[in-house]
Amino acid sequence: MNADKQLSEGPPKPAKRKKTDSSTDTEDLVTTEIKVSVLDSINNKLDILGIIHEDIKELRSGLDFAYQQISVETIKNFRPRSMRDNLIFSGIPENDCDNPESTIKHVMRNELKLPADTVNNITFHRAHRLGKRLKERPRPIIAKFVHFKQKELVKSKGREIKRHHFPDKRPVPS
Repeated sequence: MNADKQLSEGPPKPAKRKKTDSSTDTEDLVTTEIKVSVLDSINNKLDILGIIHEDIKELRSGLDFAYQQISVETIKNFRPRSMRDNLIFSGIPENDCDNPESTIKHVMRNELKLPADTVNNITFHRAHRLGKRLKERPRPIIAKFVHFKQKELVKSKGREIKRHHFPDKRPVPS
C-alpha cells in the first residue's frame, strides 16, 4: 500500500536544504557572481558579433556597388587587350612532328631574315595551330609573344615581305 501511495503522489520531492551556517550563503553568492560574469561575457561577445554583422553588411553593399560600376564595355575591352601580343602566321606547311614554336623560329630566320641571335632571344607564352587539320591547306599558327617589342619587330619584317609581293603561300605574319 505504501508503493500505491507513492505512485499516486508522483516522484518524491527533494529535501529542502537547511542553512546551517553562513558558508553556504557565501558559496551561493560566489556561484551567482560567476554566473553573472559568464552572462556578461556572453552579452559582450554578442554585441561584438552584432557590430561585425553590420560591418559585413556594409562591405557587401560596397561590393554590390562596385560590381554595378563595372560596365559591359570594360569587360569587352579585356579580350582585345589580352590578344595584343599575338601574331598569326599563315601559309606555313604542316608536318607530323609539328612544333609551332620551332616552326615559327625557323620562318623568322629563313623567311624574315632575322639574325639568329635575335630569333634565339624571342620567347613566347604559347604558340599553337588554329582549328582542325585540313588536307587542302595548312592551319595558321597563333603565337603570343612575351615581349611586345619582339612582336613588333617580327610584324614589321612581315610587312616588308608583303610589300615585295611575295606569293600568298609564303609564310607571313599577319
